[in-house]
Amino acid sequence: MIDPLQYYSQPRVLREATRYLAGRWIAVHCQKRLRDGRPMLIRYRRGKPLSASTPQQLEALIKSLGFCTPRAIYGTAAVFARITSREDLAPSNMAAYTPTWDIDSQPQHWRETLSVAKAIVEALADLGVSDSVWLKWSGRGMHVHVNEKAVSPQIYGKYTPLDVAYSIVDYVLQRARKRIVEAAGGAPIKVENLIDPQRVFTAPLSLHRTLDKACVPLKPDDIPSFTPHWTDPLNPRYNEKWHTYTPGEADKLALKALRAVGGYPGPQAQPATPRRVEAHVEAAATHAAPTPEELDIPLNPEPPPPSARPPKTPDDVVEQLSTILSRYALALDPRPHTLSLLHALAENTRLNPATRSLYPTVKKAISLVKELEPTQLRALLKPPRQGRQRPRKGLEDFL
Repeated sequence: MIDPLQYYSQPRVLREATRYLAGRWIAVHCQKRLRDGRPMLIRYRRGKPLSASTPQQLEALIKSLGFCTPRAIYGTAAVFARITSREDLAPSNMAAYTPTWDIDSQPQHWRETLSVAKAIVEALADLGVSDSVWLKWSGRGMHVHVNEKAVSPQIYGKYTPLDVAYSIVDYVLQRARKRIVEAAGGAPIKVENLIDPQRVFTAPLSLHRTLDKACVPLKPDDIPSFTPHWTDPLNPRYNEKWHTYTPGEADKLALKALRAVGGYPGPQAQPATPRRVEAHVEAAATHAAPTPEELDIPLNPEPPPPSARPPKTPDDVVEQLSTILSRYALALDPRPHTLSLLHALAENTRLNPATRSLYPTVKKAISLVKELEPTQLRALLKPPRQGRQRPRKGLEDFL
């Protein structure tokens, strides 16, 4: 197995990763595990969001986390004007946002995954965006990106970066849906619009969190020649010009998409076109059988790490359920991990006579998470309680 600390000491790895991470909120997936068996994910150090704008800063950050053995490095799709405190992570402080199509697949379907990526690239080219497109093989699937600087400051000055990116991704997915289905050729491949305020994507040349693979960046011309051998961390092959772009190339697409889609449908950003956004939220609410009233759980905008303690009272169940669902709704935890936490909570709730009455509520939450994407679940949770919620201190806050 490769030594992550040695791997991240290489100048080219630090250089390529920082080209993406500069201005973004960093998350570090570590090999060390918490008491409940979950891998440690660190996003703060001494209460401040992780960030690095130079290779030297990234190397220092990785070394400072050496005690937990950093494994995979992620950065938000959002680029922030500054990252010095938690308050800086608000959508209002976003300077730009990288439109990204997430292709969820498996290594054995890499050829079909490439075909799906090519279908998205062709759809973008039809809409006038090609020079600013780049891709990453993430280990199990692929990401198609449009450089955030392909959208001009003039567009970002009129619309929030979150609205712009969400609309572009959704608009292209609508236009390319038939191409994508044909390109998948029946393989179990899923392409999603995962754009939300805290979405993270793997940094170029980062290690995969479990596989001994490197995340390699490409340009569209590399698709025909790519093979999984490129991801060998001992000798990764990639396109050093992955970060090139044409300023303003995506402006026309952004305006078309904003008119058609209307912006991000979640509660944390101002919509570009209110009527269209209301339609999106309405569609999300009707996607699941349970109604918002049937899942009377509040959204915690700053959810703490989930508690491993069995709930003793009904209030404990509601608090833990709010934390788990909020972390999923805000894209802090993936679906498999969220379902694992919910199943454990359901079992503990069922076994305790004091909390057994809430067992059906936890079971409904499980069915919702199985069916809904984070943005859709967010529409079903109650608005945050009045007043700022004080999150419990977790390991991240003490580092």
